[in-house]
Formats: sequence, C-alpha cells, structure tokens
Amino acid sequence: MSGALALRAGVVWVARERRAGHVRAYDLDGRPVSGELVVPPLQTTRTHITGLAVDADRRLLVADAAASSVRIYSAFGVEQPQGFAGSSAHLDSHGQLGVPVDVAVDGVESDTRVLIASDGERRHALHVCDRSGAWRESLRPLGDPMGVFHHLRKVGLRDRLIVALESGKQRVQVFRDGEFHFAFHVPAARGRPQQPVAVEPLLDGRYLVLLRGEQHSSLVLVDRGGTVQRLLSQESEIDAAVDLVVEEGANERASRIAVLDRDGDRVQVWTLHGTCLGEFVDLT
Repeated sequence: MSGALALRAGVVWVARERRAGHVRAYDLDGRPVSGELVVPPLQTTRTHITGLAVDADRRLLVADAAASSVRIYSAFGVEQPQGFAGSSAHLDSHGQLGVPVDVAVDGVESDTRVLIASDGERRHALHVCDRSGAWRESLRPLGDPMGVFHHLRKVGLRDRLIVALESGKQRVQVFRDGEFHFAFHVPAARGRPQQPVAVEPLLDGRYLVLLRGEQHSSLVLVDRGGTVQRLLSQESEIDAAVDLVVEEGANERASRIAVLDRDGDRVQVWTLHGTCLGEFVDLT
C-alpha cells in the first residue's frame, strides 16, 4: 500500500512511489493540470511519501518518512529550505518530530496552521506549527499529559477540529480548539474485518473514515458522536483503500471526496450522498 492525496480548489494531488516520490495534479475529471513533480531521496536510498497537503499558496507539503521530515515545494515545484525536519525516533519531547508520517494544513497567511503526526508510541506525536515552522503546541493524547499516541497514521484539520487516526489502537482521537474532545472506533462495515486507514473531519462536526479489509474496503460517514451514520460505498466499489481527502461545497451533493484505492493506482470521486461520480487510473 502506498500513495497519498491532497485536494484544494478542485485540484487533486496524487503521490505515488517508485525509488523517488512522484506527485502530479489532476482536475476532478482526471485530466492532468501539471507536470510530474519528482521528490528525490534525501540522504536515503528511496523516498517514502506517507502524507500530503496543499496550503492556500499552493505550496505542497510532503511527509517523507524515509527522510524523517516534512518537505515543502513551491507552486512551481521548487523544494524550499524551510521544511520541518524530524529527529531521532527515540527523542520524545515538545518540538521534536520523530518520524513524520502525515501532514495537514489549514488557514491563510499568518493564520496558517500545519499539523504534523509522527509514528511510534510517543507522547509528543501530534504537533501544531505555524507557517514559518515555529511550534505552537503538542496535543495531549486522550487529554492525558502523561499519555502516549499509539502509531499515528493519518490526521485531518478543519476549522476548530483536529482528528488523529491511531493504527495501533484502530481508533480516532478528536480535538477541539486544541483540547481533547473524545475518541471513537469505527466498526467494520457489514461485519467484516476492516481497519481504518484515513479520516477527515467535516465542518458540521461529522467525519469521513476510509476502511480497508482483505476483500473489500468501505467509505463511512460518522456522526458528531462517533457513531456510523451511513455507509457511502457499496460492496466491491472500493478496493485496497489507501487515502481520502474532502473539499466541502454548499451542500452534500456539491461536496467532493477523493478516494485513493487499488494500492495507489486509482482515484475515485464521490459525493457525501454516496454517489461515485467517476474514476481515473492514468497516474503514470
């Protein structure tokens, strides 16, 4: 399983891996709108892109786990010097990233917030930074100052809400205004063993969760209390799920969800009503 997605202003960025990372932008009909951006290995033999985000200035933030850093590229594809460098995975303290595995971004100009998740069993695994790279806060797991996160995998950031998916516990922790709010588990769709692989918060306080199983994957809408509201995908519509992103519109029909599946080979576009509008697989 490899790859990551980002979505802004009707453009979806798709990251795939070979020895180097490759990122390309498409419109939601699957037409390329940029050339391919190559993210070369950084002091390692290969690039390992596990997270992707795009800010209001179209800067691309790339979580490169192999380089233990979040690398930043301008809208013109030039790598910037002010990325977020990781540190030793064994050094667990405020401001120390460890091994970043995902990144999310929200806001504009001086109000920009960058959310960075790190792997491992760490107290300081979820950091909020500003645009310049200065640390704002380290969020407390389950609200416990002595607690630890268990292998964060994906994060989401929208308005007052932050969500963090722990693969080690198969649960989602929700933070509001920087404070722990609650946590929830997503039951497997149709009773089949499935694991959450991506989560996104919505402005109205609901959540989208992508589940992956050995046979089938599922896209699930969760209500404000952490209970499944409805299953958006039908059986066999999503296969070998990897990542999801959402761009909200004026209503559920106007909102767009991009789902990366088939182990990174296909992108599907969905509405919040559970309608798949199409797919594209030409990602070479």
